[in-house]
Amino acid sequence: MTPRNAMTPRHVVVAGLLLAALLPWLPAPQQFARATLDQSLDQAFAAFAIAKGLNATISVLQSSTVDLQVFQIAPGEALDPANDMIERFSWVMFAATGSLALQKLLLTISGSALIKALATGACLLAAGLVALKTRIGQSAALKLAMAALFLRFAVLVVALASGLAGQAFLDDPRTATMQQLETTQTRLAAIADEQISGRDDAENW
Repeated sequence: MTPRNAMTPRHVVVAGLLLAALLPWLPAPQQFARATLDQSLDQAFAAFAIAKGLNATISVLQSSTVDLQVFQIAPGEALDPANDMIERFSWVMFAATGSLALQKLLLTISGSALIKALATGACLLAAGLVALKTRIGQSAALKLAMAALFLRFAVLVVALASGLAGQAFLDDPRTATMQQLETTQTRLAAIADEQISGRDDAENW
């Protein structure tokens, strides 16, 4: 026979629902997820901007020609494969920026007072029906509580998981790659300036 003060599965469910009713209002997970998305969004936009800058610089180099009286040569044509690759990379970064912006919008919506109140109210309703041993509507109330909690925390959990995974495995390689891209852009820009300034001399020769 179960002691009068012993915890039963019903007590555990009620306690869990009451705890779940408080979770939507915790500010720390929302703030951390937003900060993670903002950081990823800034990095993706910076990579997109660098890629477009490289693309523009290579286009300038590709447009340079040298007239050798009999025929013309275009040294920049050798950069076609690199230009195509950078163009594709820039579109990937553009898509990543759009995806992160959508996640940030969904995070804002899921963190609104309406969604929080819906999740809390559904959990309290389910807890009350379970505590009162009410059979009618108990299953529907539990399903509503689970759906409301999913609506509140799905985007938040995805943002936190991707942010933590990125910090653990991608931050160092991404920083090194960004530095290499910036260095390459600076060097190619200097070469492009030299090509433009020396184009008239090359044509006269």
